Amino acid sequence: MIPLPKLHTRRLCLRAFSTEDRARVAALVNDPDIVRDLRTFDIPYTKVDALAWLETLQPAWEQGLAAVFALCLGHGSAAPVVGAAGLVIDTPSQRAECGYWIGKDYWRKGICSEALPALLDFGFNQLGLNRITAECLTRNVASTALLTKVGFTREGLFRRHFRKREDEPFQDVIAWGFLKEEWDQRP
Repeated sequence: MIPLPKLHTRRLCLRAFSTEDRARVAALVNDPDIVRDLRTFDIPYTKVDALAWLETLQPAWEQGLAAVFALCLGHGSAAPVVGAAGLVIDTPSQRAECGYWIGKDYWRKGICSEALPALLDFGFNQLGLNRITAECLTRNVASTALLTKVGFTREGLFRRHFRKREDEPFQDVIAWGFLKEEWDQRP
C-alpha cells in the first residue's frame, strides 16, 4: 500500500501521524472540552492511550478502512500538530464518514475550515468516493457552522443517538452529507 500522502493548504500540512506524536496528541486531547463530543476519546487521555490510537492508523490505511491525518500548523518538519481530520472508509459503497478534532488553543482560527476542503478533495478525487458524511451533536454549534460553511447538506436528525457514559443524558445527532457531484459543482 502506498503511504498516506501529505496534503497542503495555505497554512497547513496534513500528514500521517507517527508514534512520535503521542505526547502532543495526549496533551491536546486530554481536555474535557475536546473529548466531550468525540465518540472514541475520553479523559484522562494519556501518552499510552495516544500511542494505542496512533498504532491503529497505519494498518487502517493499509487495509483501506481509514485515512487519518495530523493537522500541522505550518509546512516544515517542526510544524506542530494541532489536531486531526480523517475519513472512515466504506469502499464497497464508495463512501466515508468524516471526523475531526482540534486542540482548544487552536479553536476559532479557521484551521478546520481550511483543512476539511483538502480532506474532501482527497476523498472525492484521490479515493474515488461518491459520498462523504459527517455527524455532530446538536449542542456542537461550532461543528454545525463548519459543516455548513464547507458545503455539507444537513440530511437528518438522529434523536437521542449518543451518550459518552451511562450517567449522561442521550444527545441528538445531526447527520450531514456531501456528494461527489456537489463537490464538482462548487464555484
